[in-house]
Amino acid sequence: MGDLGAECMEAIADTFFGTRRKVEEEIRLVTGVCHALEKKAEEVTRCRQRFQSALLGTEAAAALFTAIGLPVPREMRPAGQETPAGPSRDADSGAAADGGPVTLIRKWTGSGRYERLVLDRYDRFQNAVAGYLRGRDENDAVCLRVVRHMAALVNKKVEQVNTHHSPEAALGQAARFQGALETPKAGAMGGGFNRTAGSLSAGMAFSPVNLSDFHLPEYPDLPPVEAVRRPLGRIARRQFSRHKSEALRFLSQTHS
Repeated sequence: MGDLGAECMEAIADTFFGTRRKVEEEIRLVTGVCHALEKKAEEVTRCRQRFQSALLGTEAAAALFTAIGLPVPREMRPAGQETPAGPSRDADSGAAADGGPVTLIRKWTGSGRYERLVLDRYDRFQNAVAGYLRGRDENDAVCLRVVRHMAALVNKKVEQVNTHHSPEAALGQAARFQGALETPKAGAMGGGFNRTAGSLSAGMAFSPVNLSDFHLPEYPDLPPVEAVRRPLGRIARRQFSRHKSEALRFLSQTHS
């Protein structure tokens, strides 16, 4: 084959293995970020559960979402509710407007302390969701937005490698090159070669990154606590009125 032929065959091999190695590294990177994001998802779950516990159940927490026009996350839907609930008039009823002497008096009552606890739990839940969806700051790459972008880019490369840098493509390129140099042997690589190369390609094909393989729940972008203070306050006061003993017991057992 000669020195030139050997160099060309080496270049084909280097391209094949080098390209695949890069994709393997990128898949590992995305997978690692997904696992890190699962940790954030666990934090969101803890904050969600604490928020729901403060509201004494899933129904009241779901009522907040319907009151502010957001879909109820799957994890927060009451048992038996498979689709997001529609707007809830009950969530906005039965309470006077905030402000004035009544609010100042209520601030120090059991109802007021319970309302503040609910608002605090929501604030923590909202911050956890924001960090999970978009990152805690511009340097935080562990978030759902970045993970989706990374997975899309890597999956495009996976498709390209499986098509253009498969064992079948590399061996075919080597066979064509060898056939051009050694014409009598060119016909020796026929159907058997194609079957072997095809089997290698199928066995060595990269699988795309599938985000559904990870526990990455969907949440809407929640408004900050100031934006939901009035509807959530009404829901909290309603819950306190309906379940006063349970709410007071919850207050006595928790500090934040």
